[in-house]
Amino acid sequence: MGRSSRLGRAHFPIPLGGTYEDRVERTLDDMDSAAELRVQGATWDTIAQVLGRHKRVLTRWVRYYAEDWERLFQAAEQRLADELGRPT
Repeated sequence: MGRSSRLGRAHFPIPLGGTYEDRVERTLDDMDSAAELRVQGATWDTIAQVLGRHKRVLTRWVRYYAEDWERLFQAAEQRLADELGRPT
């Protein structure tokens, strides 16, 4: 998996037709997308609608997986700054 985090050790029920790794990968991908959208000014309600997740799930990520969230959010900020030609 290559990503260090509490998320990698978290317990997720395995969805039908999927594996634990699939679930973790989806969550990390959605967290990355959420970070991109937050940096661009999207609300949690908007992000929940875009990702097809409940708002409470998104806001839990920030608390439960704070290290991962901070890393993803900072990376999204840096990408936006690079696009705008500004240092962070």
